[in-house]
Amino acid sequence: QKMTRHKFIIDCKGPLGITIDQGKRDKRITFVTDVQRCSAASGYGLRIGDVIVPPQTPQGVQPNHESTRNWFKNLLQRRPCEFFVLRKFGGDDGIHKFLATIFPKKDLSFCMTYSIHRFVLRHFHDTIGIEVREVTSN
Repeated sequence: QKMTRHKFIIDCKGPLGITIDQGKRDKRITFVTDVQRCSAASGYGLRIGDVIVPPQTPQGVQPNHESTRNWFKNLLQRRPCEFFVLRKFGGDDGIHKFLATIFPKKDLSFCMTYSIHRFVLRHFHDTIGIEVREVTSN
């Protein structure tokens, strides 16, 4: 199964609004099991099923859920904090249907692996290097 790696930089204060737990099949893995509606986690784009990437451990030491959970809990006490998650690869649910409504007569097989990405931009005073253009269909 292919996974993509996503980096999160959380700078808002207060609770993140997620629940984490160990995997059912592999007890070493830590998953996001709940994301509260209208929470900071929801706004940043965390999802149920995301795998928390544990911190690097000394060579030969295997990460486990308990150590990852404790590290993550301590990490969230500081702001800003950075962490990575792994997420199933394959695109966002519904993106293909959405694009098909915009381009009804086009072959959209190319977009089956496209994903919507969310960027949370705070406290910047310069260009971010993205140009937005309007796209029209024929």
